[in-house]
Amino acid sequence: LVGIQFDSGATALAVEHAAFQRGLMVLTAGDDVIRMSPPLVITEQEVATGCRVFAEAVAAVAGR
Repeated sequence: LVGIQFDSGATALAVEHAAFQRGLMVLTAGDDVIRMSPPLVITEQEVATGCRVFAEAVAAVAGR
């Protein structure tokens, strides 16, 4: 389980939506946190892909 805190709930929600649009399911937890909950059997390649997609989502929200 990984939690990433953002500066506001609006930013966390925007990142959640941007990630979902790119095929990555993450959820908000609390007011301003994104929760990532990968399975225990995740491969290194899947982790790399998930991190890349999440970074793209964050960059898209930051660039607004």
